[in-house]
Amino acid sequence: MKVKLYLFLILSFVGWRDINAQEKFILGDPSAVKRVFFQPCYIKDSLSIGKAHLSVRYRLTRKIDDNLYRWCTLKLMIGNGVSSQIDELEYINSLIMTNFNNGATDVDESLRVKAENMGDAPSNLFLQMVRIDKENTLEVICSDMQTINRTRMYREPVPDIAWVVGGEADSLYGYSCMMATARFRGRTWTAWFTMEIPIELGPWKLSGLPGLILKAMDESEEYCFECVELSQTEKPLFIYDYPNKQIIDRHKYLQYEKNSFTQPYELLANGEDIIIWERNSDGSVSEVKESWTIPYYPIELE
Repeated sequence: MKVKLYLFLILSFVGWRDINAQEKFILGDPSAVKRVFFQPCYIKDSLSIGKAHLSVRYRLTRKIDDNLYRWCTLKLMIGNGVSSQIDELEYINSLIMTNFNNGATDVDESLRVKAENMGDAPSNLFLQMVRIDKENTLEVICSDMQTINRTRMYREPVPDIAWVVGGEADSLYGYSCMMATARFRGRTWTAWFTMEIPIELGPWKLSGLPGLILKAMDESEEYCFECVELSQTEKPLFIYDYPNKQIIDRHKYLQYEKNSFTQPYELLANGEDIIIWERNSDGSVSEVKESWTIPYYPIELE
């Protein structure tokens, strides 16, 4: 006999109820069942790693289906020899889940409002990404695509991106910018950077130019990062510790990510004989076929 599994994937913030042995409820936006988003995690602990002297907020717009885009904000905090990026929407979700883990019974309204101002879907890139210059490493922490309070983490060397500088100049966020292009992991990127801020960082893994990247877009326009705020106020810099962390390598993580979109039924079933249902707009439910797939636009194609 197949187990019934009702699945409603999270869109921006979470409601949470008990799970029994026969039916599993993850409450959120019912229409999100045909998409995959990072599931929220509570924060176990945090470790101070210094102070950030510059904070950069980017708006990420990404394609999730034909003519359908979602957005969120990413925050890059830059210290001496170390930097951290967080998906701000996922960070707020983590605070909400932390409150639940500490006994809260409802979502803090102030956090709900903050979440609404930070996007309509997580980036699906990371919970947090920490760059440690002296070790030349990136530490990337990602939450699970299917299960609340589970994370995966991989490390890799800081990518060496072969940028070609030249082309149209521009002015962004009040700074004079130069343009550069590069082929990086299957996508061709155009970036605009400013030498007025001589820091070789940028959004996501894009770095290595002689100035801060303020905008970057891939040639297919499936991903676009744009600076929306700069702050030179000194702030604490933390590494966050999340529960149930599985350490894997980047290629295994990308394969897991791919399977979440191309084989979601199999991944959710996890070897069990199950039925997955989705709730329709009229409140009824219908069975999801085992051949179910989700549009997939990975940022790393190789």
